[in-house]
Amino acid sequence: MDLVSRARNICLSPASEWRVIERESATPNELLIGYALPLAAIGAVATVIGSMLFLSLALIPAVIGLIVSLVVTFLLGLLIDALAPTFAGQKNQSQALKLAVYCQTPGWVAGICYIIPLLGGFLVLLANLYGIYLLYLGIPILMKSPDDKAVPYTVVIVLSAIVIGVIFWTIVAMMMVPAYIGSRIF
Repeated sequence: MDLVSRARNICLSPASEWRVIERESATPNELLIGYALPLAAIGAVATVIGSMLFLSLALIPAVIGLIVSLVVTFLLGLLIDALAPTFAGQKNQSQALKLAVYCQTPGWVAGICYIIPLLGGFLVLLANLYGIYLLYLGIPILMKSPDDKAVPYTVVIVLSAIVIGVIFWTIVAMMMVPAYIGSRIF
């Protein structure tokens, strides 16, 4: 399935699209490079365009954001797989990575809204909340977790994703501050 159709279907008809995704085989390369990268790049490019009005160095944070997005997505897939038995699901790295990648589709597509700096962030937040709903719908299908375990499984994944994101952005910030200060001194 092509990228546009998949993105449209996962956002507009997730219940049936998770069933299609379940039957597909996909390598991590196909998921991360062929699907996640182009969609995650939407927000990075829009950030550069929107930020150019205000900042001359918008490219670096956008590229870093893109890389962090892909790394966090991959780690999220590993976490989803590791947690499966805890929620009476089946471990399956491929299905877990699909879940991690495809549930982020609304947020990545909404990344185009970053062209409008303040409003864009709010709209992407709303899209990411919808992505949590997609995660909830996909868990029973892809990870074979019982329906009654889908809510706690979703909550644990979301909280873990927040922690992973905070850790990565803290590391990035700690690396960027000395570079920023050094560029101001010389």
